[in-house]
Amino acid sequence: MECWGKVKVWDRDGNPSEWSEPTRWTMGLLKREDWKAKWIGYDEPAEWEERLLTFEGCRWTSSSAQKTGISP
Repeated sequence: MECWGKVKVWDRDGNPSEWSEPTRWTMGLLKREDWKAKWIGYDEPAEWEERLLTFEGCRWTSSSAQKTGISP
């Protein structure tokens, strides 16, 4: 639905402003049955992601290890 409107305000002394310029906005999905969505949430990781989550096969280096002479 396309909507148009203008605004006029009054100050505390009752003095009105000029009308604003017309503005346009759109609205949609006004009925509850129009809102259809699937819940967004946690999904179990895929097999290829498991390695990333467990750090399997990763090799570590550290600048502090290099300073102390410890080999990675």
